[in-house]
Amino acid sequence: MNIVRLSSELKEEMYSLSKYTNQDIYMKPEQYRIAILWLVEKFFEEFDYIKQLVEHHGYLVIDNLPIDDNIPSTPSTIAEIILKNKYIQELNLITLGYMFGNIYSFKQENINKIHNIFPSKQHISERSSLGSKYSLGFHTEIAFSEARPDYIMLNCARSSQKLTPTIICNMADSIQQLSNDSLESLIHDDFFVRQPYLFGDEVLFRKMHLIQKKENGQYIFIFDLEDGITISTTSTGEKALLEIAKYCENNKRPIVLEDGQILILDNTKILHGRNSIEANFDGKDRWLQRIYIKCHNLR
Repeated sequence: MNIVRLSSELKEEMYSLSKYTNQDIYMKPEQYRIAILWLVEKFFEEFDYIKQLVEHHGYLVIDNLPIDDNIPSTPSTIAEIILKNKYIQELNLITLGYMFGNIYSFKQENINKIHNIFPSKQHISERSSLGSKYSLGFHTEIAFSEARPDYIMLNCARSSQKLTPTIICNMADSIQQLSNDSLESLIHDDFFVRQPYLFGDEVLFRKMHLIQKKENGQYIFIFDLEDGITISTTSTGEKALLEIAKYCENNKRPIVLEDGQILILDNTKILHGRNSIEANFDGKDRWLQRIYIKCHNLR
């Protein structure tokens, strides 16, 4: 697992900044942006090193972050307001987020820009981040949208005793391992990708190419391998999706986050998913916090 520890000096500065936080950080994290960018400039070399590692590996776990002394119960609804004296872990998340770009959200999914991810009784059988009964297949976050995030970040607010890893797969090596027919299909053929379940009950599909080559020769991977989400109308396309699924299964890597750790994922290179969650709905279940980031510059 690629992991880096924050310096004690930066950790102390981030903790000091947290005393100015309040519950508005969920909906309006931009109010802290000026202070955060000052912090990024002061510790430029350390932050730049983090960015380089993410660029090289496609993902990174950040350790030695300041954490809250008293963690409240795991939320039970999306709209639940988290009440704390300080919002330390939320500040950790947006500090790293603004280092990469702009933090945003999709109003169809969640009006807050920091999302609480937890097993929800209301969504127990739903194949979404709030469901728990079923596994989540490998996917690009918000693959359906042209405005999908460039990066996503996950903070572990509570790991729970029943560890459920985030499972990732780096797609960079798939180009060499796919058959020529499958690679050509994924680059040139039209596939249809459904909008996420949390976006609403209306069934909408977007036509797209699943592997896109940029002018600099690098590839962007856009996949959602959950059943019924990505559809091909050709036998070659169906075979290509099966090859991708096999590649992911053979190259998957589990990431178990400890309390207070943050996982950074390059959403153009890394697919992620998870197994089903054994939830008790007792306030002690697995609780992650997520943000979406769009780069300052076009990638």
